[in-house]
Amino acid sequence: MLKTELIHTEVDLAPPAELQRSILTHLQSWGDPLRWAITAVDPTRQKAQIEAVVTLDSSLPKVIRPTEIRTI
Repeated sequence: MLKTELIHTEVDLAPPAELQRSILTHLQSWGDPLRWAITAVDPTRQKAQIEAVVTLDSSLPKVIRPTEIRTI
């Protein structure tokens, strides 16, 4: 069964064409990206924060990645 999931993650800053490729490659580790956006940039850390919606096969086991863990 396919489902959608909201992902929040970070990638290293790079020139625009490289950054787009890097974001898509990074998001594909979760599933197939439907849409994504850069929501913030941290020039000090050289990171871009990404919010994305991906589709994934819910019959496969989910792997928790460190970038998914948020402290509240």
